[in-house]
Amino acid sequence: MNERFNEPGMMIGYYITSAMILIILFIILSLIFQTLDFSIKTVILLAAGTIIGSFFNVPVIRLKQKDIYMNIGGGILPVGFSIYFIWLRPDLITQIILATLVLIFFTYCFSTIDDDGIRVYILVPLIGSIIVASLLPGSLLVIGYVSGTLGTLIGADIMNLDNIQDFGFRELSIGGAGTLDAIFITGLIILIAGSVI
Repeated sequence: MNERFNEPGMMIGYYITSAMILIILFIILSLIFQTLDFSIKTVILLAAGTIIGSFFNVPVIRLKQKDIYMNIGGGILPVGFSIYFIWLRPDLITQIILATLVLIFFTYCFSTIDDDGIRVYILVPLIGSIIVASLLPGSLLVIGYVSGTLGTLIGADIMNLDNIQDFGFRELSIGGAGTLDAIFITGLIILIAGSVI
C-alpha cells in the first residue's frame, strides 16, 4: 500500500473521486454491454464486477520473497471476458494470437519497475491494440480487447516477475495498481470503438 494515501484528507478525496469515476464508468459499461446483446441483469453483473473487482486481489503465489496476487477487476475478469470473446469468435484465433504477441512485446519493452511495483504507460497498450487490430482482418472489438488486455497482463506484469527481486515492495498485484489503468482503459476504449464501428 502506498504511504501517500495514509493521510485522512487524501483518503477521503481519493474515495470520493473513485466513487464518481465508478458511477460514470458503470453507465458507460452498461451501455456498451447492452450493444453486445447482454441481458440487463448480465450487464449489471459484469459492469459492477469489473469496477468493484478492481479493489480486490486474490492471492496466487509467493515468489522471490514477495506475495503475488491477481486483481479481480484488472486481471481475472478481463481474462474471463477475453476467453468469452474467443469462444464467440474462434475464427479469429490466428489474428488474436498474432495481435497479442505484438502487444506482449510492446508492453514488456515499455514497462518499468520501481519500489511501488510494475507500471506501463497507458497509451502503449491502447494505441498498440487499436493499430494492430485495425490492420488485421476481423472484429476490432474482439481482436483489440483480447490483445490489449492479455498483452498487457502478460507483457507488463507476468514477464516482469523475474525482475522484481531487487525492489522494495512486498506485494505485487497482477492487473493491479500500475497496470490496472492501462488494462481497464484499453479494454474500455476498445469496447466503445468496437461497438460503434
